[in-house]
Amino acid sequence: MATTHIFRRGGTWWFVRGMPRDLHARFGSSHVRRSLRTADHRLARRRAARMTVAMDDWAEAVRKAIEDDPEQPDRALLLRLLGEAMERAESEAPLGRLRQEASELRSATAELVASREMARSTGEVIGRVTPIIGNYKEKAVRLRELEAKRAPSDEIAALRREMTEQMLSMRSLVINAHKERWSESRLSELLPAYLEAKAKTLKNSKHLSTLGPRIELFIQTVGDKPVRDYERADIETFRDLLDQTPSRWEARFRTKVISEAVAANAKRLRPHPAMEPKTIDDGYLSHIKNCFSWLETTRKIERNPGTGVVSGRTDPQQRPDEGRLPFSPAALSKYLAYAAQSRSRVSPDYWLPLLALYTGARLNELCQIEPQRIVERDGIWLIDLLTIYDRNEIDRLPEAERLKLKSAAARREIPLHDNVVSAGFLDFVHAGRERGGRLFPKLKADEFGYFSAAISKRLNLDIERAGAKSARVSFYSLRHNFRDALTNASVPDRTADRVMGHVIQGAQANYGSPLLEVAEIEAIRRIAFPQVDIAPYLSRARGGAAA
Repeated sequence: MATTHIFRRGGTWWFVRGMPRDLHARFGSSHVRRSLRTADHRLARRRAARMTVAMDDWAEAVRKAIEDDPEQPDRALLLRLLGEAMERAESEAPLGRLRQEASELRSATAELVASREMARSTGEVIGRVTPIIGNYKEKAVRLRELEAKRAPSDEIAALRREMTEQMLSMRSLVINAHKERWSESRLSELLPAYLEAKAKTLKNSKHLSTLGPRIELFIQTVGDKPVRDYERADIETFRDLLDQTPSRWEARFRTKVISEAVAANAKRLRPHPAMEPKTIDDGYLSHIKNCFSWLETTRKIERNPGTGVVSGRTDPQQRPDEGRLPFSPAALSKYLAYAAQSRSRVSPDYWLPLLALYTGARLNELCQIEPQRIVERDGIWLIDLLTIYDRNEIDRLPEAERLKLKSAAARREIPLHDNVVSAGFLDFVHAGRERGGRLFPKLKADEFGYFSAAISKRLNLDIERAGAKSARVSFYSLRHNFRDALTNASVPDRTADRVMGHVIQGAQANYGSPLLEVAEIEAIRRIAFPQVDIAPYLSRARGGAAA
C-alpha cells in the first residue's frame, strides 16, 4: 500500500504535508517539510504517521485559540497550553508526594530493621567468640610452658591441634556473622508461604498451578538448603540441566525426575530436541527467580541469587519482536486455504484464523465472545470487548465463566474488516444469536477459565498440515501479521495499541473516550495483506456451504 506524506532525498526519508489554507499565515508556509532522520522505510512511515497526528492536533488547537481570542490567538493558545499543563501538574503533584513519602518510609523502615538485626547479630558473635579467645590465650600460655619444659612432642602436637581448631572456629564465626542475619529456614519450609502470597495476586491463574512443581524441581536438582545458603552457582546448575532437557520430558519419559529424563534422552539413537530457550526462561527459571525475589522482599535473604540468569542458548542480541515472527504471504495463504477448505463453516477452526488475522485479537478473547458482542455502530460492525453487558456478571457467574481478558487495557472495541463480513461471518453470528450462548459453544473453559487451551493445539497442528509451519511461527503469529498491517497502513501507534489491547504508556492514557473514534475505525479497516489469498473463504461464502 502506498504511503503518503513521505519522500526520499538522498538516503534519508522526509515528511511533507500541505498546511490548511486558513493556517498558512500562522505557520508562515504552505507546506511542512521535516527530515524523518532515518533510511528505514518502515520506521519512516511510523514517524510520518506520528507527525500527521501532531499536525492535526496543532491545527485544532490554533483554530480553537482563534475562536477564544481573534486578536491575540497565539497568546490564547499559550494560555490554554499553560492551563492544561498546570492542571496536570496539580493533579499529579499530590500523588507524586505520596509516592515519595511512601518510598522514604519503606527505605527508613528497612534501614532500621537492618541496623537492629546487624547489632543483634554482631552482639551474638562477640558473645560466642570472646570465650574462645580467652581459652585460646590460656592454651598459648600452656604451650609456651610445655615447650620450655621440653615436654613430649605428642603432648605439644595435641595442644597445637586444639589451638588450630579453635582458630578455625573463630574464623568461621566471623565469616558467617553476616550470613546469620538471614533466615536459616529451608526453601521447602518457606514454599507454602510463598505459594499462599502468590495465590492472592494470581488468584485462579493457570500460572499458579506450575509454581510449586517448578520450585520443587529446583529443590530436587540442587538440594533443599537454608535459603540464605543458595548461591548463583545453584541457579546456574539448574539452568545447565534445563538446557539439556528434552521438550515434553515428563510425558515422553514418564518421570518427575529431570535428570532421569536427560539421561534417558541421551541414550536414544535419535534424541528428542531440547526445550526452547524461551520455555526455559519463562516456564522454569522465572518461577525460581520470582521466588527468590519474594524471599528478598520479605527479608529472608540478602539478595536474589538468580538475577540475570537465563538459558545458555538465549540470544542476548535478539530483539523482543523476534520471539515470534509473522507468516509470510505464501505460508499464510496456504494456512487460510487449508482452514477454509477442510473445516466446517460452523466450527471455530474455520473462523478463528480469519478473525485473528483481521482483528489482531488474542486467541482466548475470540474463543469466549458471545454473539451480542458483535455490534453495529453508525453502519460499522465491531467486536465489543468493552461493555459489561451483565452488571451482575461478577456476582452471578463463577470466575471460570466470566469474560477473561489479559488486562484492563484488553477491554476495547475491534472493527470488523470488510473481508470478514464478505466471508459470511455476520450470517454465522446471526445464527449464534438465535441459538444463544457463546459464539463458539463447543469450546469449553479449562480449570483456569481459558477457552483456548485445547483449540490452540488443533490450530497449530493445522498450520503444520497446511505446510505453513516454520521456525518461530505459530497461530499467535497472526497477531504479528495484524500489527505489521497497521504499520503499513500508517495507523498511529496509539490507535494500534488501543485496538490490540496494549497498555498505553504515559499521561495520554488518561485522555480520550474508550470508544474508538470514526477516524480510528476507518484507519484500521484500511489494513491489507498484499499477496495473501483469502479467495477460499469468499468462495465458500458465495456457495453458502455449511458443512
